[in-house]
Amino acid sequence: WVTSVSFNPVNGTIASTSSDGTLNLWSAEGVKMKTWEGHVDGALDVSFSPNGKIIASAGDDGKVKLWHLNGELLQIPLDHGDTVYSVNFSPNGKTLASATKDKVNIWNLDGRLLQTLPIDTNLSLKVNFSPDSKTVAFAGIPSTGFDEKVTLWNLDLDDLLGHSCDWLRDYLTSNPDLSDCHLCNNIGN
Repeated sequence: WVTSVSFNPVNGTIASTSSDGTLNLWSAEGVKMKTWEGHVDGALDVSFSPNGKIIASAGDDGKVKLWHLNGELLQIPLDHGDTVYSVNFSPNGKTLASATKDKVNIWNLDGRLLQTLPIDTNLSLKVNFSPDSKTVAFAGIPSTGFDEKVTLWNLDLDDLLGHSCDWLRDYLTSNPDLSDCHLCNNIGN
């Protein structure tokens, strides 16, 4: 059965994943154009890059895979080590988020792990980026209780630096002899 679908933002073709581990590429009219083996076990989620040239898939085998539209693997799979339930490209096309039951990983498109964000769930449902690519939202079924919850992470480094400088400002002001005092000038409040 089909587990996930994603529209190509450029030409309207559709990628789908299946419980047998395959990926399919469909025309905008719903005609199957290509099928390829994607994951050893079930393929659970699929996402097109914003430029429509790359497909990312997530699977039961603990891998995130990046594909050319012809079904050729773009690079070595990104290994989570546990079932990957959700995968999504950032709108700016520079990063990719993937989610297991206990973490969200942020990757660059060269396959380098940029950040791991811890989560506490029994089941990951979806990970997504804000339109400006600076915030990641995650939804899942919590480990305890059944509260509805969306977890947000701010990935904006300028914002993080601003908060850090605001926190340090009193210390830096009262210790003007520090050589790094200038680092927080014109940053934050």
